[in-house]
Amino acid sequence: YVAENKETAQRYYKAALSGFLELESKDQADDNLYYKLGAMYKNGLGTEIDIPKAIEYFEKSTENMWSTYQLGRLYLFGAEELEKDKEKAVEWYRKAAEQGHMRAQFNLGSMYENGEGGSMDLAEAAKWYQLAADQGHEKAKQALERVRGRLAEQPAPTPDQTAPAEST
Repeated sequence: YVAENKETAQRYYKAALSGFLELESKDQADDNLYYKLGAMYKNGLGTEIDIPKAIEYFEKSTENMWSTYQLGRLYLFGAEELEKDKEKAVEWYRKAAEQGHMRAQFNLGSMYENGEGGSMDLAEAAKWYQLAADQGHEKAKQALERVRGRLAEQPAPTPDQTAPAEST
């Protein structure tokens, strides 16, 4: 079993990386291949960890929800050679969440609930938690109940808070 022997695993990953890069050089790459290359550079599989290169490959495959999710994670937590940027994390998580990525939906809900990467927005948090919960994410179900409780506790807006501003 490869995972039990790191040297053997790295040898196989290196062979896979070589094959993937060959496909790319022949213009035979697609979103899935770019995602795999990004993941390999992000995690040091068959190569040294190279975060800028991982980002480059993930950004080439933004139609792949796993790539956009990984970009969100990288910007949320930061990495070697990459500063945390919660605003960018929200952007990438939103793209992954809109693509149907359950964990991105949950993480985006959490960021809105806590005001990370922007202002707190409990209604927006509930929206994303609901989408993740609909896919079976257990923590999202719990978070949704918590946020709904917080929303119910908020006072109703006064008429002057809801009326459209008059134009002059």
